[in-house]
Amino acid sequence: MDWRVGCGGWSDFGGGLPAYAHRFDFVEVNTSYYRLPSLSVAHRWRRSVPEGFEFSIMLPRDRPADEGPLLAVFETLRARYGVVHATLPWRDAALALLHDHGYVPVLSVRPPRDRLPPFPPWVVMSSEEEGPLSSEGDAYLRVFGVPQGIPDHLSAGMVRRAAERAQAAAVSGKERIRVVTHSVQMYEDAERIRRLLGEENHG
Repeated sequence: MDWRVGCGGWSDFGGGLPAYAHRFDFVEVNTSYYRLPSLSVAHRWRRSVPEGFEFSIMLPRDRPADEGPLLAVFETLRARYGVVHATLPWRDAALALLHDHGYVPVLSVRPPRDRLPPFPPWVVMSSEEEGPLSSEGDAYLRVFGVPQGIPDHLSAGMVRRAAERAQAAAVSGKERIRVVTHSVQMYEDAERIRRLLGEENHG
């Protein structure tokens, strides 16, 4: 079983990406939604983390005229997952692009059933929707906090729910499980989920 719990970026982590990679082994790159990193930046990121560290990449909001640089960034970072926001104007084409090149597409918000892509969507979790538990060997949970009160704050109940969803994916036979926190205290929240998963796996 390949478990990884990480965060939606490292910009606020003291010490930057190298320090982040000493604490976590997985990160979701979200800045690529606004601007795709250059290949030189992607190479620098890859060189600054341990060999087994894993990136996932959010696809840009605007469809690139040339998809080559996007695929080159995926290859350079050795990313397995590509996150596609459901409101993307080129959503279906983005999902197909990832699928056709051997990457795992992650739909960031579950669309209505009549708008599902032609191949199965992977798991997305928010405070208000359950969603199906993935397909094939992968489960990918994007964890957001409650919309009321402290913005994007993960309560103890939300942390446990995230851990339970990950455990359910494991029980269902998923080989690779990724959990990504998106909250004001995402580094601490990721640690809380990871500790809880560790307790449940060894309890």
